[in-house]
Amino acid sequence: MPQRPIEIILARQLASYLAVPILIVDRDMNLLYFNESAEPVLGKRFDETGEISRGEWNHLLRRADANGAPIPREEQSGTLRGDGHPTGERRLRRHPRRANGIAAH
Repeated sequence: MPQRPIEIILARQLASYLAVPILIVDRDMNLLYFNESAEPVLGKRFDETGEISRGEWNHLLRRADANGAPIPREEQSGTLRGDGHPTGERRLRRHPRRANGIAAH
């Protein structure tokens, strides 16, 4: 396994203590780590899978309506377009009063 940047190591450690689902991805959207709380969301244990490629874990997150029919990707909010940018209603914009300069609206 290649050596990871300290930020990834620390993020994994922090995520392992949290009770909310956390997915850690790289710039190519490969899933580097998910905590125990995210296991029911993905239907897999990280200990069993290890890192998962973008195509594989994206497949695990297929969304369905109340009847179990798949929801077309373009109708899903909070998903990523092919260029890695978010789709749906929620967009990020610059906010001058926030320390990081970003606010969701």
